This record gives sequence, C-alpha cells and structure tokens, in this order.
Amino acid sequence: MALAMPLLVSSVVLASPTDGKGSVLFFADSEGVLLLRVGQRDRLAALVEQRLSQGHELWLIAEAADATGPHETTLASQADRPRSHKRWAGDSSEFFRGAFVAFLGHEAGHLIANLAVGSSPDLKGVEFSIVPFFTIEPGRKLSDRQHYITASAGFNAQHIINEWLLEKHPNLRNEDEPFLKGLATLNFWLTVGYSATAFAGYGPDERDTKGMADSLGWSEDSIGALILVPAALPSIIAGLRVGWAYCPAGVADALNRVRGPFNVNAAAQAAAVAALQDVAFADGTRTHNDIWRAWLGEKLAALGLHVFPSVANFVLVRFAADKARNAAAADAYLQARGIVPRRMEPYGLPDCLRITVGTEEECRATVAALADFLAGKPA
Repeated sequence: MALAMPLLVSSVVLASPTDGKGSVLFFADSEGVLLLRVGQRDRLAALVEQRLSQGHELWLIAEAADATGPHETTLASQADRPRSHKRWAGDSSEFFRGAFVAFLGHEAGHLIANLAVGSSPDLKGVEFSIVPFFTIEPGRKLSDRQHYITASAGFNAQHIINEWLLEKHPNLRNEDEPFLKGLATLNFWLTVGYSATAFAGYGPDERDTKGMADSLGWSEDSIGALILVPAALPSIIAGLRVGWAYCPAGVADALNRVRGPFNVNAAAQAAAVAALQDVAFADGTRTHNDIWRAWLGEKLAALGLHVFPSVANFVLVRFAADKARNAAAADAYLQARGIVPRRMEPYGLPDCLRITVGTEEECRATVAALADFLAGKPA
C-alpha cells in the first residue's frame, strides 16, 4: 500500500522504547489496513497530522494496548476524521468570489483614504495597454502627504486583510476555504503586478506606484521594491544572523550606509548559499515547525497561559500580573532549567515571553518546566 513504508519508517524513527506503555494502532487508507507499533502517541499524532496535511486520506480505526499493558480499543467515527480535499482552491466559484472581494477591498482603501483627507473622489476611465480600466481620483489638488496617503491606501487595505488572514487562518494552505484562498491569492498577485509595472515604469500615469513615488520624490522602482512581498530564507541560521534584500541600487546603497560594520562574515555568506540549495532541509524544517508550533501553543494554553496566534517559528505567551507568576519570574525559572526565552519589554510587552519552536525534546522540556513553574515547584 502507498503509505505503509513512509509511515512505518517514520514511526520507527520517531518512537522510543515502549517501556510497557506502547500501543498497537490500526490505520486504514484507500488500499487496506496498516498496523503500527509505537511507543509515544503524541509523536505518532504529529506524524499523522503531517500526512493528513499533505492531502493523504488516513484514518485511525482502532487502538489496542500491547501485550504488556491493559487492553484498550477505540473506534474513530466518520465525523472524527480530519476533512481532506484534493484541490488546493476547492470550489472555483467561491475562489473567484474571494478574489473579487479582495479587488473591492483594494479600491475601497482608495475611496476611504480620499474621504479621510477631505477629497470628493471621482471615477476616471483609463487604459492599461488595450485593457479598459478605472481609477479613483481625488476631487481636488492634494498635498504630497495627502497624495501618498491616498495612493498607498489600496496596499494598506491589502495588508489589513492579509494580517487578518494570518491571524485567523495561519494554516490556510491546508484548509478547505476557497473564498479565503481567493482573497489571499489576488492580494498576492495584485502586489506582484503593481510591483512589476513599477519596475518597468509602464502603465497609466494614475497608477498607484507612480503616485506614491511622485509624492515622496523617489524613483518608482524603489516603490516597487517596497511593496513587493519580500522573499526570506526559510533556512534561517540564527547564530549567523543571515538575511537578504532584493531592491534597486539606490535603496541598497542607503541600507549599506546604515548597516553595522562586518555584519555578515564570509562563513555566514557561505552557509546562506548552501542553505538556499538544501530544499529538502527547508521542507522538513517547515513541516517540523508547523507541527510543533501548534503542539507548543496547545499545551501552553492548556496550562492557562494566553498564547497569541502565530505563523512564525515562535509563540508569544502572556503571563499573569502576579509577581510570583509574571513573565519576569517565568523567565528566571526557565533559565534556571537551562531554557532561555526572549523577554519582550523592548517591544512594549512586559507581560510576555517569546518562546522559539525547538526540537521535540526542547518543546516538551519547556512545557514541563512551565507546568512546574505554575504549580509552584522549585526550579
């Protein structure tokens, strides 16, 4: 069967000795039944979640204790199965409806900004090559500041929508939400399209990027670089602090003037190039982060802590105001256990700690330490 070997191999790697607490689990896919003996159910759950997120239909149909433990059997109903879908977008009509709403959101941003600066906006017909289109034009002459506000308002509206999507649906890629995927897709390609016209200096004079450039006195390709969704290294090497930017020569020159001296050494540059070429590692890191970020957030929330939604490689955790249980006390307790979170006072969040998603062992150690901390146990 198609999933037998990958799941079996992964389970052998992930499972530790059973110590009398292992289980025999029966999984079914479209071709038959697969039996696995594993030692740690949480690890298997993470593995199964990963396979499901990749679009595989895999169902836990029974669980039984091994020969050294008490007998236990559980059956999963159809309603308990994670919903799986074969198409990334799903219902095409819903997808395009979401895209249309995203377009309306962009234009609504211009409309609202014009009204906010006291302009009575008008619709003006324009042509982009042979394609007829329209633009929302101010009803009066605006100052440079007002012109920038109205010209950039469409992108700001997109950012607001994108932030909402990231907060409410951090795993949208794996959800059956065609409307929201249409919303996100158009926002992305709209930004890419505007950026391309800015680099090319092509299109009607009323285009947003030209209006932003004129109001700031910048070149339009600089605006194109600023609005383009930045690419980032998925394989971040934290100790070497490697990052990169794609921008016009003028912007690069400005960044070069304000950067720290010798900020990226030769070893870091060589490591960054090698990391870009290691696609398999990047994919594995992304999958690990998706699984263990969710696990970490769930376990910390179960301890009564407030965990903010995250799509990064860390979670932001808020602690109580009580001096014995606040963020500073938690930080001191974790450091006594050899765990170093990040204090958030410099960001105006003195009641929070930032906890990075580490290895499975590190995530479990962090949760165990915080459970002991909240229970009042000595470090």
